Amino acid sequence: MSEQEQDSIASLGEFRLIDRIREKTESLPDPEVGIGDDAAVLAFGGEEILLTTDAFVEGVHFDPGIGNWNQIGARMITAAVSDVAAMGGTPRHAVVSLCSPPDFSLDAFDALVDGLIASCKRYRTALVGGDTVHTTGALVVSVTVTGAVTGKPILRSGARVGDTLAVTGWLGGSHAGLLASRDESLLQQFPQLATRHLEPAARVQEGELLASSGRVTSMIDISDGLSSEAHHLAGSSNVGLAVHTNRIPFIDGLENFAKKVGETPLQMALASGEEYELLFTVSQGDPGEVDRFFRYLREKTGIEITPIGEVLPAGEGVVLVLGDGERKPLPATGYHHF
Repeated sequence: MSEQEQDSIASLGEFRLIDRIREKTESLPDPEVGIGDDAAVLAFGGEEILLTTDAFVEGVHFDPGIGNWNQIGARMITAAVSDVAAMGGTPRHAVVSLCSPPDFSLDAFDALVDGLIASCKRYRTALVGGDTVHTTGALVVSVTVTGAVTGKPILRSGARVGDTLAVTGWLGGSHAGLLASRDESLLQQFPQLATRHLEPAARVQEGELLASSGRVTSMIDISDGLSSEAHHLAGSSNVGLAVHTNRIPFIDGLENFAKKVGETPLQMALASGEEYELLFTVSQGDPGEVDRFFRYLREKTGIEITPIGEVLPAGEGVVLVLGDGERKPLPATGYHHF
């Protein structure tokens, strides 16, 4: 590594960079929560509100050659709303800032804004303002969302040894869909996977139900990939995690798709970002009660809820449990900005 590279933010990586910022900030008084979770928790007028923001850069987070501007705008709101869902909250308001090159077409602008507004309506979130500025670089959009919580928000830091690790929905579809969207032959064979990538859903109802149950001890949304989020959850809670390979729910068509592109469905499911499913831990009690709780969630939402592992002591690390019981360290293989 050159001296110049050693002095750049890329030498730290995204999460050490965040830690560097956090070290320079003051701690917030209870019950407020600052840097380090899916959203900030702020005390205001005797209530707790959630606040989160996401930035999207053309050529990094979205490609106008894949999908359309309406879908791109909708996905931006979904990504920010998903952070609120991961805290067990209900999204309320959105503020959008648009940094645009002057030659950005009006048709594209209108389609982008229509997508933003349609997604806000989908999540019953009011678009209440923002900013528009000129840039000489790529298009950049920043989305800030507020949320309300009933009771206590679910943090990443509450997992306890013995808890059950579970996930909503089915995994691998977003990564597969991105690859399919870039290849006309794959797109024709697997259009449903492309749709999964281009039109994801934030699990707001699921997050609300999980939070109100009183059983969920920690939660995070899968924006960077299952393996990465498992490490974030474990690190925040100071625990280890075991993820069982034969329990991970693959989206329909993933096994056939993986064969086409020379990967395994497990690799794709572990690394697939922008899934916006919820990874969470549930306090362990009577196993029958946990099973009944998961059945209730499935019936209420129509979304699969799958127990995929358990919480371990911190010293055991984050591990993958193979079908024969062998344990291997699980590397964080999802998306990293730096």
